[in-house]
This record gives sequence, structure tokens and C-alpha cells, in this order.
Amino acid sequence: MMHSNGSALAVAQRLNSKPAVGFLLLDSSLHPIAFNVEAIRVLSYPDRLATVRPADGFLAERIRETLLDPEPSRESPLVTEFRSGRRRYLCRAFRVDSDTKSPSHASIAVLLERAPVSVIPLSPVSEQFNLTRRERDALKHLL
Repeated sequence: MMHSNGSALAVAQRLNSKPAVGFLLLDSSLHPIAFNVEAIRVLSYPDRLATVRPADGFLAERIRETLLDPEPSRESPLVTEFRSGRRRYLCRAFRVDSDTKSPSHASIAVLLERAPVSVIPLSPVSEQFNLTRRERDALKHLL
């Protein structure tokens, strides 16, 4: 694809300037059904992608270690934010119901998005004051 004011490479670089979003589709047991490369990249950091094999087993383990909330809400068993290296990510989960109407067959679609840099890091504050999930969410919206 060529653009009137630049090469195809320049257009591709502009399109890729926005950070990629990781995507996971999980079954009701939180095992990965489908995922993209960015999800593996985020959850495998600092390891290289080439060393992560098989991806299904690795992702299932990292989901349990990184994304599973120790204080799950009724809406989602996953955390709303987490760290990968120095970066902070938002974890947005969406329940995907199947045609069978059975809760055991429901899936969860998960987006892993890089969070904007905040002025005050919330994680140390919430740890220092032992904030509940609701208090962390309220603080996040206030800042």
C-alpha cells in the first residue's frame, strides 16, 4: 500500500506506532483456546518468544500466575491490571456465552492493553495501605 506522502514502510510504521493489544480466548477453566502473538509477548516477558513452547501450556501457567485475581469479583476471575517488566497492562475480560446456554461452556475474551503512564504508581500505594479491589478501582478513577 502506498500513501501519497510517504512510502509503504512509513505508512506501516505509523500504523504500528500504537502499541499492539494482546488477545486471549479462554475456556471456562481459564485454559487458552486462541491467542495472538502479542499476548504471548506480554505474558512471556522477559523470555524470548522462541523459548516459549508449547504456547498453550505456557499460557495456561502464566494466566494462573499473572492474571488470576486472588480476590475475584462476580464479573471476572481475572485482575484488572498487572505488570510485565516495567510496563503496566490493563486486563479487560468479557464473558462470551455459547449457544448451549450452559455456564460450563462459556468462554472469556481477554484484552491485554498497555496502560498509560500515570503520575502516581497505584500498586505501591495499594500495597502500602492494603486497599481492597473496590478502593483500588475508586483511586484509579480519581487520579
